[in-house]
Amino acid sequence: MATPRLFKLKSQIIAVPQGPSADFLPVASVWVDTGVFHLDQPYDYEIPQRLSNSIAIGVKVAVPFGNREVEGIVITRKKNSDSATKLAFLSTNLEI
Repeated sequence: MATPRLFKLKSQIIAVPQGPSADFLPVASVWVDTGVFHLDQPYDYEIPQRLSNSIAIGVKVAVPFGNREVEGIVITRKKNSDSATKLAFLSTNLEI
C-alpha cells in the first residue's frame, strides 16, 4: 500500500501597504543585484514617505524583484520614471 502524501499548497504573498509616496523626488533608480547578467540594469522604484529622509544616492536598499526581495544600491533620485508601468515601492533601507 502506498504511503499518503501531504498536500503542498502555494503560499500567496500579499504586499504590505506602504502609505503615500515621498513628496520630494519620489522615484529612486536602483541598481539591483539579481545575480543574472542580462538583467544587469537600473530599475525604478517608488519611495515611500516613511523612508524619504533616509534614501540618498549610494544607500543600500531592499526591493521587490519578481517573487523575491533583493538588495540594490540607489544610484539617483528623480521626479518621474521613464517606465510606463506602475512602480513597486522600496521595501527597506538596509543602512539604518
